[in-house]
Amino acid sequence: MRQTVIRLANIESFMLTRNTDIAAFRPAMELGAELGARGVLAQIFDTEESRVIDTPGALCAIARTLELKVAIEFMAFTPGWNTLQSMAALVEKTALPNLAIGNRLAPGDGVFPVACFINALPAGTPLEVEVPQPQTRPPLERVRYAVTAARRMIEAESRLSR
Repeated sequence: MRQTVIRLANIESFMLTRNTDIAAFRPAMELGAELGARGVLAQIFDTEESRVIDTPGALCAIARTLELKVAIEFMAFTPGWNTLQSMAALVEKTALPNLAIGNRLAPGDGVFPVACFINALPAGTPLEVEVPQPQTRPPLERVRYAVTAARRMIEAESRLSR
């Protein structure tokens, strides 16, 4: 990878459960760091707060030795920690310097080169949009925001490739 323009951003997905052996993640994290990853993406599937506060700490300790950051991704199906608010409170309680909350922007609103990927796809390729957002707006408004952004990106790319 060092001889290409391809860069590895994150390695994923590290699922933290009540029975997770964090030390078992070390070889994958070491390989990711060797390949140039900057971060580790994890999800929490444990509802016991005292254990949950300790588990990311163990993951962050390994990551810190490899100069990796840890992003905790919250999703609707992660029990107990499935909103921005609950995850932010958890991150604050851990007080870990290399732990952050994973969040996504709509297509075209971030730095990921979505247009390059769209341009490389064959015509008629189905696309999916996954844009978890804080629940500060009503669901329909969040969906409209994601769909509008995706359509804007696709239409802009269509005009450029004509």
